[in-house]
Amino acid sequence: MTSRETIPSSLCLRITRRCNAACAFCQAPPTSREELSVADIGELAAFFGGRGVHTMKLSGGEPTMRRDLPDIIRVVASGGLTQASAR
Repeated sequence: MTSRETIPSSLCLRITRRCNAACAFCQAPPTSREELSVADIGELAAFFGGRGVHTMKLSGGEPTMRRDLPDIIRVVASGGLTQASAR
C-alpha cells in the first residue's frame, strides 16, 4: 500500500439476504440463499483488520436469521475488529 492509498475505518458486510420481512424499500432483496461461511468471514475480518479497518458492520437481509451469528461475531472480534449490527 502506498502512502496515497487510504483504507476506510469501517466496512459493511452482508452476511445473508434472508429476511423475515418484505420491505418495499429493501436494498438487499432475498434473491439468493448463498452465504459466506464463518471461516470465510473470519478470513475477511483478519485481512481487513490487518489493514487498518476498525469496524465491520454485519448487514443483510436480517443478520439474526443466521443461527451461527454468535460464531460470526466471535471471528470478527478475533480478527481485531469490532462489530455493529446494521440492516
